[in-house]
Amino acid sequence: MKVFTMLALAAGAYAATDQQNCKHKTKGGHTITAIEAFCSNTGIVVPSAYAANGKSSGGQKVGVRGNCSPGQWVPQKYCLAQLYHMCATSPDDHGNGVTKYGRNNCQDFYISGNINP
Repeated sequence: MKVFTMLALAAGAYAATDQQNCKHKTKGGHTITAIEAFCSNTGIVVPSAYAANGKSSGGQKVGVRGNCSPGQWVPQKYCLAQLYHMCATSPDDHGNGVTKYGRNNCQDFYISGNINP
């Protein structure tokens, strides 16, 4: 039980650091706003129109495309942690990129500005 608690605390600290790094990298801008708006939905399933269409803020767009069969639920904590991590580790100034997650890597999380992932 202690190991699980320590892992959960470490994951939470890691996500907070990624959020801060993303905010610093993007100068607190629209990427953070889009991530928070998108992940505020606690019922994200891939594939779905909501996940694929994503959410936008000031030209930055985030979402999840995929071909999961059966559909896979994306818990809010993973939605936030994965998008913050992508943003924080992206070589792009706005956090743009695409990363595969989910069972069998069937979820394509994306952050995009003026590009189409």
